[in-house]
Amino acid sequence: MSKELEALQTYFDLMSTNGMSYVFKIASEVGVFNTLASNKELSGKSIAKKLDLLEYPTCVLCDALVEMNVLTKNSEQYSLTPVMHFLSGNYQNLSSEYWEHFPHFLKTGEPFKKMDTTTDSEKEYQVQVKALEWMMGPCAKMAQTHAKELLDNIENVLDLGCGSGVWSMAFLQDKNPTRDTLVDWPAVLKVALDSAKSQGFTNQIETIEGNFHEANLKEDFYDLAILGNVTHIETPKGCQDLFNKSFKSLKSGGALVIHDVYGTHPKGEIPRLLYRLGLSVRTVQGRVHTPDEMRPWLEKAGFTRFEFKSLDVTPYSMGSFYAFKP
Repeated sequence: MSKELEALQTYFDLMSTNGMSYVFKIASEVGVFNTLASNKELSGKSIAKKLDLLEYPTCVLCDALVEMNVLTKNSEQYSLTPVMHFLSGNYQNLSSEYWEHFPHFLKTGEPFKKMDTTTDSEKEYQVQVKALEWMMGPCAKMAQTHAKELLDNIENVLDLGCGSGVWSMAFLQDKNPTRDTLVDWPAVLKVALDSAKSQGFTNQIETIEGNFHEANLKEDFYDLAILGNVTHIETPKGCQDLFNKSFKSLKSGGALVIHDVYGTHPKGEIPRLLYRLGLSVRTVQGRVHTPDEMRPWLEKAGFTRFEFKSLDVTPYSMGSFYAFKP
């Protein structure tokens, strides 16, 4: 492709991305999604009438939303796709508030939220963990496959900062004697326990409430310790403390796995960059620590062998870094 065509393609890609963003935001603001959530399916004419909008531009708007895979159309009747049933709640704005705050953040350094502080983390993550369970589901399934290839036996799993428990509950799907110990704030653990109950895992779950830095853990007991989407809200010292704690909790031959936004698949490049931007505006000092950065901290804790696996599945941005206890 010539430079002229490449420039033209970039222009149209930017125009399309920007346009789709506005189309989605406008549809949300005027009430299209909430109206369809309440009525299951409606014609463009009915949507326009309910929202006091003009019929023709409303139909054109809905047709654009069909092409964006957020609406379906059948015999002139529009309805929500499954993703919009999920986004009809707290996530319908696709984190727009973070991006709208970003110009202020660039000038002042003042984050929109402080999700890495002790005072705010329980409240914020209670809201977010259910969404993360859905978002990380395919990655957790792939990560479970990788872990079983790398470890001979996984009977006891420790999930530090478990959130919904999505990373560790993947190991309970096989109906083997696996025990899963979840560590997180009480409000967050409630979400995880509800998820475990819905999947029939209640009898395989143990919980430890509170700050995972302060949790009293069994030593030389676990086959696998998991830090899923945790290290990016920790300082280097915080990571070192967690690695030390994890090392003591593991059996000889066990492993710590750190799941985070450092996958290598090309499809994940833009999601990874956007995640880093979003992380900066919703934390005080959050950042994604790469495997190369973390390896010396892990060696200091006592780990001696390492393995990296890119999670090449939607959203294509995640990776798993394994550290093995000798």
